[in-house]
Amino acid sequence: MRPLNINRKLTLVTIVYEKELFMLEMQARSIARYLPIAMVEKIIVIDNTENGISRSFISRLKNNYSHFAESLEVVPATDVCVCAAERGWINQQLLKLAICKYIQSKKYVVLDAKNVFISDVISTFFLDGSERACVNSRDFREHPLRGSYDRVMDYLQLDGDKYVACFPQTITPFTFDCEIVGELIKHLEHRGASFEEEFVSNSLTEFFLYSGYLLKSGRSFDDEFHFHQNYSTVLWPESANSGNVKGLIGKSMQNNQPLFSVHRGFYVGCNLMDLWWVYRRYVSAGIFKGGWLSWLQIINYKLKLKSGNLMTKLQRVLKF
Repeated sequence: MRPLNINRKLTLVTIVYEKELFMLEMQARSIARYLPIAMVEKIIVIDNTENGISRSFISRLKNNYSHFAESLEVVPATDVCVCAAERGWINQQLLKLAICKYIQSKKYVVLDAKNVFISDVISTFFLDGSERACVNSRDFREHPLRGSYDRVMDYLQLDGDKYVACFPQTITPFTFDCEIVGELIKHLEHRGASFEEEFVSNSLTEFFLYSGYLLKSGRSFDDEFHFHQNYSTVLWPESANSGNVKGLIGKSMQNNQPLFSVHRGFYVGCNLMDLWWVYRRYVSAGIFKGGWLSWLQIINYKLKLKSGNLMTKLQRVLKF
């Protein structure tokens, strides 16, 4: 067991674009309410919006972060990664790794805007006593991401079949070691192309790549990860109108899970009753004050997402 590092402060990193700004405000309030000051060194929001986050929104965001306001840094995505100008899902993956050059802490935690804390976060939620990242393991043999897993393991020239049944989960929060990410980037660049070009041309994915590189570099999962099977509730798009939303939320409350995440696709597809249960969960956690005004805010967010999706679909049809 490695000795404890007295400085266990973390940098929190969230990549955000236009459709997730509302969720980012919820996350900010939850961080201010439930994360201890001693845990956080810095909060970095990577601005992946098309025209840049407005000054008025940043000011409102600082108010939401409350006593963490001075720790906040908003960084344009194009400052982090040259490919970020194109935006999109692949570039968001690149940003999660490329941001390491901005970080002073030993470890950083990547969050999605949908990740909202709903109870007190203890020190061992992200790192165990030996500073290993606390993560779930997953069997990827029949998983929809099996193809991505195989591509990364083939790229790293590793025996994918050896690890596929028990591999680190690929969802946020995910804790990266800054030094290891730096090594990983250099490893890709040694092939002659830039890190970004190598990543994109080989269709790599960030979480599989990081975990696979640990093995490639001679480390073991046990060196860097503390595996546990304590799962936080996530409402995915397919959860909408499933008849099980109230039950999923109740389970998260019974298990005292510190994190509750709602994918923006859930907001688009859910009915008002499902939305009500989500809203009540956030009210009970203090993320919303309650009352008709905050209820209208979350309804308005759902309607904006839904209208945006309809416009996107219409634009696609018109192109043909």
